[in-house]
Amino acid sequence: MTGKVLFAQVLHCHQPVGNFDSVFEMACEQAYGPYVDEYLRTGRMPVSLHFSGPLLDWLAARKHKLLDRLRDAARGCPVEFVGGGHFEPILTMLPRRDALGQIRGGSDQLETLFGRPPRGAWITERVWEQNLASLLPEAGIEYACLDDSHFGHAGFDIEALGAYYLAEDQGRTVGIFPASERLRYLIPFGTVEQVIEELRRHRPAEGYSLVVYADDGEKFGLWPGTHKHVYQDGWLARFHAAVAAEGDWLEPVTLGQAFDRLAPAGLAYLGDDSYREMTEWVLPAPALAEYLKLSKELGGDGRFQRVRRFVRGGTWRAFKAKYSELARMYARMLQVSEQVHALPAKSPVAARARRELYQAQCNCAWWHGVFGGLYLAHLRGAVWKHLLAAERIARSASRRKPAAVQFGEFDLDSREEARLVSDRLSAFVAPERGGHVFELALLAADENLTDVLTRRYEAYHEDIRESLARGAHRADGHISIHDLQRLGTTEHVDHLVYDAETRESLVDHLATGHWRVEDLWRGGLPDDAGFRAGPLEVLEDGAPARKGRAAAALSMRRTGPVRGAGQLELTKTVRLAENRAGLAAAYRLANRGSENLEFTLIVEFNLNPDFKVPPGGEARGPEVAFYANAAALALPCPDRRLSGKLTAPGAAAAAWQVKTVSQSESGYEIGVQGLCLQVWWPVRLAAGKVFEKEVEISFARE
Repeated sequence: MTGKVLFAQVLHCHQPVGNFDSVFEMACEQAYGPYVDEYLRTGRMPVSLHFSGPLLDWLAARKHKLLDRLRDAARGCPVEFVGGGHFEPILTMLPRRDALGQIRGGSDQLETLFGRPPRGAWITERVWEQNLASLLPEAGIEYACLDDSHFGHAGFDIEALGAYYLAEDQGRTVGIFPASERLRYLIPFGTVEQVIEELRRHRPAEGYSLVVYADDGEKFGLWPGTHKHVYQDGWLARFHAAVAAEGDWLEPVTLGQAFDRLAPAGLAYLGDDSYREMTEWVLPAPALAEYLKLSKELGGDGRFQRVRRFVRGGTWRAFKAKYSELARMYARMLQVSEQVHALPAKSPVAARARRELYQAQCNCAWWHGVFGGLYLAHLRGAVWKHLLAAERIARSASRRKPAAVQFGEFDLDSREEARLVSDRLSAFVAPERGGHVFELALLAADENLTDVLTRRYEAYHEDIRESLARGAHRADGHISIHDLQRLGTTEHVDHLVYDAETRESLVDHLATGHWRVEDLWRGGLPDDAGFRAGPLEVLEDGAPARKGRAAAALSMRRTGPVRGAGQLELTKTVRLAENRAGLAAAYRLANRGSENLEFTLIVEFNLNPDFKVPPGGEARGPEVAFYANAAALALPCPDRRLSGKLTAPGAAAAAWQVKTVSQSESGYEIGVQGLCLQVWWPVRLAAGKVFEKEVEISFARE
């Protein structure tokens, strides 16, 4: 018998929770819809499709014509719908109960829409850890696919891989298909002839071999230049025709058909891994820059190609170490998960809370690579929106009013923080870190008011500088977004500004020496690092509540020199108002030394990027607005139907947008990540004297 190549195509189509309706619609018009139409017209061969839960929910809610076309394919074509986590989470990130719930929810959705539950699962971002080998079969999954690089990193010869392997954990097994990285780069960017030749290379002398292609549906029309290439120029139609023409040796199959017809090649114990690019993106920026530099140097003479299967970067979980904002979201997700799963499991309220929690676990805002991910503020905002909604539902169902002040380890730094809670606001305070507020939530609106991303150095920032220096232009032709030559501009370079610390609120700068208002957005104030970010002592007696006003309060103190001079005692009392959504900070500064002290007390807030720069400011350079009187600054937030007010009698203030430079599939982007507000008072303290001021920020729904 002449050997045959079985060819399994797995197409993954996904849009994240919180993405704009216009993006969903564009993806359907440019990529998913044309692909399904072309498949029904010229293909009708076995294919495995994965449409994520958020995308299917969006299609169903709008009774979109694409959903009808998918149902047509399910009825009349050998199409297999592949399951996975309902809201496309990174399964290894979740508590096991949530991972099981996500997979079962995704399976239920497919059975409802298409009449049968899935046997296989799409592993989000191909992030693998060995415990999935027991989790997947427990959720009813028989097989999944990963990249062949997973197997290479585990010591397998990529050129001699079997059809699929059994991954095992605690005595349970699941089939794992290795998908071709070469095909991932060739389809649809290479010629049809190159793809056929790559498939032909795997033709056995007798029997069957299996080649799996598994990748994103967005590359069939949504990635730059691909709609014209794939459809208007006819790449997909030619590809379908070429596959059909090679029927004597090339047979398309679904993953399920391959699983039923072929035997496993043996056991495989794979490491914590993802696709190759993801293991690079997760590296700390300096390490990634060095990794890329070395890979280019070694690749020049072929050495890197020889060792490539033994080399990888980091593991996906390290994104939480790379970006502290992710660690905090993760810690809060775990806390909310505990609250949700404390509810009676079968109650309607628990189901509502779980759905909100599961939506918050959608993966896209939890990492950053060639796609915007974490840098897309609307995706981060959606995570927080659903997390806080889940917590609100669980809290309401429990019928227990939380304590006004709670202490615990809330952000995975091993140190104790405090949570202040009123009927309207929730504030997390870090005494060990300057008494900063690192989360401020408007409870009724499910809004994290302080969801801001820190400005960080990224490895690709060097490419921006280099591309500008050499006058590079975007490459022509149809190439993968991983290989696009992006163009840096002087505006990009101007915004390559980095923060020394994670952006938080109620950050106290005791600034001495010379500083300029117009330079505030660049950071680097000549302040005292100890008072800004060092530990504060929590006062046991707390802060006495004023009747009718304070629902929760926390007092903290630090005593020490200001940049090596004198002896200052700073007492900071943070309060939540009882009759409105307001957070106040009262400062008492006492000179306990014998010499005079002179500095500026600057109190900094960082609000989420939906807040606009307050009106009425005086421009100080291109970035900063200055306010001589901060007694009542309006804080408009029309996109969220919120408004705020900053009250700091006797203070001046400045406001500016926190901007980052990030990369996406379309190039480099300058994104607004938050609104920074800084209010200040000049302080001149003679020995034994005291200086007292208060600042309050309040919010209302419109």
